[in-house]
Amino acid sequence: MVKNIEIVGIVGAGFMGKQIAAQAALHDFRVKICDKEHKIVEDAEKYISGVLKRKNQINAIKEVSHYILFKIMLEDMKYGFNEI
Repeated sequence: MVKNIEIVGIVGAGFMGKQIAAQAALHDFRVKICDKEHKIVEDAEKYISGVLKRKNQINAIKEVSHYILFKIMLEDMKYGFNEI
């Protein structure tokens, strides 16, 4: 049985994580990104917003959620894991 991926969850909002998040958002995925460092999450938010603005896709930002606590991100995504 093939399932479509709708949500991309990324642990780590550093150099690579924020780039993956931006690309996923550009390609119509709902994005959940998490990092334990608040400053890194803030930097990722700015980076992702900048990428989406440059690509004229700023409306995709509403599909990107940022978390500092991994547990909360998982709880927010819980319904997706029930089907796995």
